[in-house]
Amino acid sequence: MKRFWLPTFIIALISWVLGAYIFYYVPPKVGDTIAVSNVSYLLTFAFFALTTTLTLILYLILAAFVPKTRIIYQTSSLKGLFFRCLRRSFLFSITIVGLEIMHIASILTLINAALLIGIVVLVEIHFSSR
Repeated sequence: MKRFWLPTFIIALISWVLGAYIFYYVPPKVGDTIAVSNVSYLLTFAFFALTTTLTLILYLILAAFVPKTRIIYQTSSLKGLFFRCLRRSFLFSITIVGLEIMHIASILTLINAALLIGIVVLVEIHFSSR
């Protein structure tokens, strides 16, 4: 499972650095209007940073609770765990970015937020029941 660690960590580090650079040095507004390209860059890097960081955190927490078996390599169970953590962090990140996009577009209401969260929960239930 260590072959997934390094690329995920490198992607997370690069995403956080580029997201911080865009956050501090690229203005979101040009004149009186919001520059869609600048905000989309920030949300893209925030999405990748959240996804990869949450994947690593969830994997570290959940890997401690995997029952130990007497086989030499536990790659199949750890690989499945890694991809489940990746799916959950992807869904969480897409929810956060979607809520932020709705907030920027001034269409974020309690009903819209509840519907988006409900859709994400249903997608997770669908994929975890397979």
